[in-house]
Amino acid sequence: MLPAASAEHPAERHHRIAVGMATDIPPHNLREVAKAAITLIEQPKTTLDELLDIVQGPDFPTEAEIITSRAEIRKIYQNGRGSVRMRAVWSKEDGAVVISALAASGLRRQSAGADCGADAQ
Repeated sequence: MLPAASAEHPAERHHRIAVGMATDIPPHNLREVAKAAITLIEQPKTTLDELLDIVQGPDFPTEAEIITSRAEIRKIYQNGRGSVRMRAVWSKEDGAVVISALAASGLRRQSAGADCGADAQ
């Protein structure tokens, strides 16, 4: 991996609060993030579309299906704002609904400056 001043894993989900701003970065696939970082170092003029060929999007620790379109995911990376929608995986067995994968909860939350203090410890 690339050297960093922080011991945090670049592919893990992060919550950050700064002066009047907050961010909630979903987890990503470590191999994709590392490959994209190396690509940016070797080719600093890499476009967003070229990076999105490497990083497919968020990679949540669940088998739930991401239903946000590739075009919407591209807009999220371009603008730095948006929501990733997920759908639980379920089936019907012997008349009962069996849920085999839940969507990650709390991922749609967007913070504004007024509520940043609620998350600060």
